[in-house]
Amino acid sequence: MTETLIIWLAKHFNVKEEQIKKDINFENVAGFLIIWTIFEQKAFEGYMAYKEIKKFADKNAAAITNEIRKIAESFHDRYQDSTKYKKLRHGDNHDDVKNILKKQKEELTDNEKMQLALYVLYRYRNNIFHGNKGARSWSEYHDQIDQCVRIMAFVIDNNLTSLSSERNN
Repeated sequence: MTETLIIWLAKHFNVKEEQIKKDINFENVAGFLIIWTIFEQKAFEGYMAYKEIKKFADKNAAAITNEIRKIAESFHDRYQDSTKYKKLRHGDNHDDVKNILKKQKEELTDNEKMQLALYVLYRYRNNIFHGNKGARSWSEYHDQIDQCVRIMAFVIDNNLTSLSSERNN
């Protein structure tokens, strides 16, 4: 590549270089991408799979803070909108998540809040890397990406981990 990254991206996305500069300076996504590698390694032994989310929530729900509760509740509110939920799940279809979303948020247990927060984080990761939340749409999800970063920092700062002994059985 003989041109700068900004010029190349501007051509690729057919936008002005100024827009690419703005996108690149979107700190939350850069933070998300960097923190994800630490989070996944420390909390999930290097690989977070959907089947680990409920186990993780079962083990760690007692550590939940008011900040994480509020994030989970905001995700609950957001994904009452079926269009937004469909974009989030991008083909995933899990009854346990649907059942959490069917409840009134006041009825959710800390375990369910932790599970929902981790599920949304997991989907954002997948959608950023593989799915429908590509580089050109990151700024649309500023608040949700910020919340995901806060979830990962909470898990890392509190040394929360998955049930590694059950993973290999």
